Amino acid sequence: MKAELDPIVQGIENQAPGSPIHAVKLDYSTGFLKQLRIVCWRAILNLIRNPLATFLNIVLMVFLGLLAGIIYLDIDSSYEYATQNR
Repeated sequence: MKAELDPIVQGIENQAPGSPIHAVKLDYSTGFLKQLRIVCWRAILNLIRNPLATFLNIVLMVFLGLLAGIIYLDIDSSYEYATQNR
């Protein structure tokens, strides 16, 4: 990791003050899609191994959705009402 960060730090230190910082392209040993596949697989395993946590997460999301719906339930959607509340 230090070997990857050293060129970036040296590039930043060698720049003149006030000059823009340019992006450095980094190459990873594994591709983006493989990393994405592994992270998704880990998330699926986490869902399978912790069914109670998954259930509670769904209940929490439904509760927050209903709460947001109740807050905005009686708001008038007419154009005149919307322009007065700017």
